[in-house]
Order: sequence, then C-alpha cells, then structure tokens
Amino acid sequence: MGTGAGADSLPPPVLGAVGSEESGAAVVWNLVEGLHDGVDGSERAVWLDGAPHHVAPLPFDGLDGVGDLRFDAVAARSRREDLLLIASDYEQPFGSFAGSLPVAGELRSAWGVMERHRVRW
Repeated sequence: MGTGAGADSLPPPVLGAVGSEESGAAVVWNLVEGLHDGVDGSERAVWLDGAPHHVAPLPFDGLDGVGDLRFDAVAARSRREDLLLIASDYEQPFGSFAGSLPVAGELRSAWGVMERHRVRW
C-alpha cells in the first residue's frame, strides 16, 4: 500500500504533541515527513510560549521518534481494512516524548501522538 493513486511506497509519518521545556515554557509541535512538508510553508512548526517557529525537516525513525526525540507509546488506535480496490492501514500511538526540539531545546515533559497511514486506491 502507498499514499495515493496506485502508489506503493512507505507512508509519511506525522507527529503532534504538547509539553514544556526545561525552563517551564509551553511547547507545542507538529512535525511531518512526506506530506505538506515543502521547504517553505510546510506544516512543520514548533510553538514556544505561543510563538510559532517554522523548523527544518527532521528524520523520522518510524513510530519510535523523530530527530532528537524518542517516543514511548502507552496506547494505540489502529484500524486495517482491505476492500479489494481500496485499503487502509492506520496506526496512531499515544505516549510520551523525551529529548530535544529545534527552537525549544531539551523537554521537561511531553505527550502526544505519532501517526502512520498507508492507503491504496
């Protein structure tokens, strides 16, 4: 399965989470790879105390982490369907993050989701 019209490639991972950095400042982030991730105007951003900052692409390690962040899943939502012509294989684990982010630095605490979605149509 792939990401669209007859595609047969790995799906783009997505990450969204909230937390705080070591000084206690609020941190929110949305990181993507392969979907709405152009050099300019992508969905990749880190908000530090409400101020948005566009960030460069970070390498994803499947659903185990991204860049200098490691992910520890505590629960997961998933669904798989194969309807012959179309198919969907979706996984969205929820858990905690440890490590550092561009702009924010080292995290004190953080929770959020990773997401993987393979489709065929």
